[in-house]
Amino acid sequence: MVSVGVIKVKCDACNEVITGKYIHFSDGSTFCNDCFKFLPKCTSCKKPIIGGSDESVDGLCSICYNRSPKCDTCGKAVIGSYTRFVNKTIACDDCMSKYLKCERCGQPVVKYTKIRGKVLCKQCLTQAPRCNVCNNPIVGTYWVFDNEVVCDYCYKIYERCNLCGMPSQFLFTVHDKKICYSCQEKAQRCTSCGLPIVGKYFSYKYQSGIYCEYCEKLAPHCDSCGRPVGLQYVQISDGRKICVECQRSSITTEKQLTALVDKAEAGLLGLGLKINSTINFRLISKKLLDSRIKESGAEVTAGRNLGLFQRKGEKRNIFIQSHLPLQMSLGTISHEMGHAWQSENVTEPNQSLQIREGFCEWISYKVLMRFGYQGQAEMILSREDIYGRGFQRILDYEKGHGIVALLDWIKTVK
Repeated sequence: MVSVGVIKVKCDACNEVITGKYIHFSDGSTFCNDCFKFLPKCTSCKKPIIGGSDESVDGLCSICYNRSPKCDTCGKAVIGSYTRFVNKTIACDDCMSKYLKCERCGQPVVKYTKIRGKVLCKQCLTQAPRCNVCNNPIVGTYWVFDNEVVCDYCYKIYERCNLCGMPSQFLFTVHDKKICYSCQEKAQRCTSCGLPIVGKYFSYKYQSGIYCEYCEKLAPHCDSCGRPVGLQYVQISDGRKICVECQRSSITTEKQLTALVDKAEAGLLGLGLKINSTINFRLISKKLLDSRIKESGAEVTAGRNLGLFQRKGEKRNIFIQSHLPLQMSLGTISHEMGHAWQSENVTEPNQSLQIREGFCEWISYKVLMRFGYQGQAEMILSREDIYGRGFQRILDYEKGHGIVALLDWIKTVK
């Protein structure tokens, strides 16, 4: 048996049975012709908004509004295309065209801060890395110096440190160079002038201290050790300038000289060298020493010698330049006492200058090493003049034959 009935369709808006035309949507919703005609439509799904304009949000029905992404600038639901940024925020096309954009992240901004004409959003203003020079947020190109960043603006307008190359608003002037505060704090300092060293520096073998190019080339040098004297030094009557370090141990009195002579004599005895003659030791100025050297016929070394052994008949003198530091004085005394020993023991009248001076340098080296003055002793090792070449020859003979054989050989060798 077949039963026949009538299907009644109700409008989802007015809830009345539809007797005429109606509109059916794919989601199953149905509206009578009147409701469809007079109710506002959702701009997204195009369906009538049940409840009218009061139920509409941004022109959308509640379902479409809840489903739609929201613009992080204006807060409205986005219909159609939009822009998504790296931080996952989005902006509708209206906001993208209406507002200025942040120069760093590109997002449209209603409230913003301008840094040197550049627009920045609040987030970029607080989170952007800041220039180490001006402390402003960095927008665009920047420079990195030892993990510190500098904006392109500061890099172009400010002078740069001659050590690290970093721009700075405040630079210290060191001679003709400029350095930043950080480099000024950690830079090595010149032993002479005490200023930070910028660029090349100089040091002296076997001697402490480093010296800036300015002091090395323009400052007076110590007449004892040869290093720049610095701001404080002693100028003695013969015109010599003595640095503070050399002055601390300089030999200026006969009492000091006598103590060193005793030490040198002990050093020579330890090598098997005994001087039988009585020697008169004297401290004299450089000017007078040069004059005595010239009188003795040793003009070739005048001006460079620090001491002189002089024999006149039975009288023997050793002259030592005054104001030499202790270890230099000891080396000089030992050297000249070597000449005194030669005057009593060497039988070869034509012995070469290289052998004579080299042997006395060997004595000086041995005495200095015995008493712990290694730095001054090693300066003899580095000499390349006739004294140094003679010293190396004597040292080689000692290594091959021993000291006793050396003392016998030196008496007769040419």
